[in-house]
Amino acid sequence: MRHSVSGLLLVFVLGLTGCLQREVVEQTPSTSNVFIERVPNATINEIDLLFVIDNSTSMADKQTILRTAVPQMVRRLVTPRCENAAGETVPNPGTCPAGYGPEFRPIDDMHIGVISSSLGDHGLETICPRDQAGRNNNDRALLLPRVRPELIDPDSTGFLSWNGGSADQVSALVGQFEDHVTSAGDVGCGYEAPLEAFYRFLVDPAPPLALSLDERGHAHIARDANNNMLVDNDVLTQREQFLRPQGLVAIVLLTDENDCSVMDGGLSYDNARIGHLVGKRPTFGMPPSYGMPIASPMCATNPNDRCCHSCFIDPPDGCDQNACVGDPRVPDEQDRANVRCFDNQKRFGLDLLYPVERYVKALTAATVVNDHTGEVTNNPLLSGAGPSNQGQFRDPERVFFAGIVGVPWQDVATEASLEDQETMALLNSTELAVADVQVGDRLVSRWDLILGQPGLSARSRACDDGGEHCGAMPVAPLDPFMIESIDPRPLGAANPITGDLIIGHDSNNPHANYINGHEVNHNAADARDGLPARDDLQYACIFPFERPKPDCSPLDQACDCGAEPDRNRPLCQEPSSGMPAGTTQYFGKAYPGTRILQVLRDFGRNSIVGSICPKITTGDLDDPDYGYNPAVQAIVDRLAETLKGTCLPRELSVDIDGSVPCAVVETMRPDVGTLDCQAFGRTEVPAKLIPAVQSHLDDSGICGGDTGVDCDMMHMCAIDQLVGDARSECLTSPGDPNTFAHSGFCYIDPTKQDEQGNYIAGGDENGNNPIVDNCRSTERRLLRFVGAETPAANTTTFVACAGDAQAADPTIPAAPDESEEVGSGL
Repeated sequence: MRHSVSGLLLVFVLGLTGCLQREVVEQTPSTSNVFIERVPNATINEIDLLFVIDNSTSMADKQTILRTAVPQMVRRLVTPRCENAAGETVPNPGTCPAGYGPEFRPIDDMHIGVISSSLGDHGLETICPRDQAGRNNNDRALLLPRVRPELIDPDSTGFLSWNGGSADQVSALVGQFEDHVTSAGDVGCGYEAPLEAFYRFLVDPAPPLALSLDERGHAHIARDANNNMLVDNDVLTQREQFLRPQGLVAIVLLTDENDCSVMDGGLSYDNARIGHLVGKRPTFGMPPSYGMPIASPMCATNPNDRCCHSCFIDPPDGCDQNACVGDPRVPDEQDRANVRCFDNQKRFGLDLLYPVERYVKALTAATVVNDHTGEVTNNPLLSGAGPSNQGQFRDPERVFFAGIVGVPWQDVATEASLEDQETMALLNSTELAVADVQVGDRLVSRWDLILGQPGLSARSRACDDGGEHCGAMPVAPLDPFMIESIDPRPLGAANPITGDLIIGHDSNNPHANYINGHEVNHNAADARDGLPARDDLQYACIFPFERPKPDCSPLDQACDCGAEPDRNRPLCQEPSSGMPAGTTQYFGKAYPGTRILQVLRDFGRNSIVGSICPKITTGDLDDPDYGYNPAVQAIVDRLAETLKGTCLPRELSVDIDGSVPCAVVETMRPDVGTLDCQAFGRTEVPAKLIPAVQSHLDDSGICGGDTGVDCDMMHMCAIDQLVGDARSECLTSPGDPNTFAHSGFCYIDPTKQDEQGNYIAGGDENGNNPIVDNCRSTERRLLRFVGAETPAANTTTFVACAGDAQAADPTIPAAPDESEEVGSGL
């Protein structure tokens, strides 16, 4: 398809010294006829990997599969694959064969940390007490060697470090990493909080050492004898040692359940001081039978409506004041502890979990709120962790978030993976957003399949200023296997991709469908009270064990088949017998991981989604299609795009001297430092571009909103485009760009010629340039920055192109003619 360009030039740049993968597409302008794209400021030398691993029951088998995958991740980062100019890759035997080079510069500075999902029971210390013998109920988001003293901790930091070395040293690092993964164990707290665990370790300005409950049953951060809040300084110290402010950060979550990040005491969220109620029926002045409240009738219709409320409180103004009748407590069989985190707002009229927006902002916003004081403070993930790193700004483009979670692999796999039994590869976040699945008379995206549209509660903080989805009725996932439910989902409902149907719980075939087998009878009687159990959810997916777990007992919490055959779980059915469920477990399972998937969707293109139900569970452990190897490789593939840098997939329009008609703008937050536009290699930003840059900064969460920084106060300078001898040196000299005498940028495209056939953008007599030799054959062009501190440290940098204003502003070359089309001029 050819798109007309009306007096503008589109420039899309992601880094400085490698290959950009994103396709060049027309962007919505932030202001009239101005287009912008961010540019990371420097080559990436450091990577910090944080793994957050669910350590509740049933996770041991998944940790074992992850253990087999992490060696591939480490080895590929420290010994990248060999790649040729066509983008074809082969394993790296130590030295790449002729015609091949490393796909990116080998990583020789890496931190690897592992934490668990267990954060205790939020002030109660009764269901998941910190000191319960034999259980890891509250790991406080500390790196595992600090709470698993048997682990090797080579540098006494809690994380593993890599600074280059021999093959034997790589093997030693891999072995230690494997041990850290499986040391998470499966005897942790059942209220899995992987989202809050990563937040507490990387972001929380005041991670609580402990919580206490006052006489009203409200939770607060515990205080010492002098009334000072007890902040977990061990977490703060580990964070400061682990995070490097200019490096790349990748967070990987592994969990088979939905997130249950319960709100701890604080000022920032409604219900924060009673979040602990998700864990136990309290007895503060209440009779022993006190349970969770019933919800007003509106909650069953639309839990996001402002008139959805708990029947323990007065209805909001304008709502039915007589909506709640009878006993305001949920009946015992509808209030089992194991499902307290499920559907809070709809079932109880109040939500006790942190909103997912908390975690999206943690990954993207320059500031966060200290929940216990209400103060706005710098986000340590983006603005430097600890006193030694203050004022160091990390570009949000260098933060990546991956989830290996409860979702059918069929929903996130490539077309080839659906067609070939031996192939498994994952869609990237951009592909997940493409509307290419037919549902009825419309095309929908994979996100629509797995999430639907949850909407936002009209009473949430995020809706204080209104919004498109505030108060809107939730739209269920279009894949019925992703609907969270205690009861069986609608029988005969089909997965839109595969056609697999929801099958009733009376089936004796664990392959009645190839996604979750069949539904489970959670209404079977509970042996404790004879009432319907109703203490578990239906599965999103299941997968076969290589080795079944035989003879499960009711006391074996690591096995799901101790209470069979009453529930007839597909996990407990021998695949070929046609018999009801027994006490041998043949399959693993996962529940819909919708909260984590919401964060992944809203975070955007630096998200990586994998299924914790692997497609292939037998055969060669090193096979790229085995287990979680596809997920791990998808993570490295996404990191590699940034590590490669900014070779451009499409050529840019140039003037007769090879220059490009755009400006490069570097910006700095006023609380980080200042920029001098009179400095060498800098000029003032053209007035036409400033509003667009400010708007883009606002959209990126760097200023505006709740950051505490006015976008009008952001410092901005334009980096000079080099001319004359300085430009010639930039175009052709292969030396270290930081040592060049001149500061600025140039555009290298060795194939560009003028009308006389002269190469005008860095090409030799054959149209080649070794500076772009590592680029693929279709991407042999880049923007190159030279000179010390170009761009400056702690800045966010953009390429900005103006249309109609270019002719009027002598600092911006004239725009292409209105008749020029993408593909001919770009």
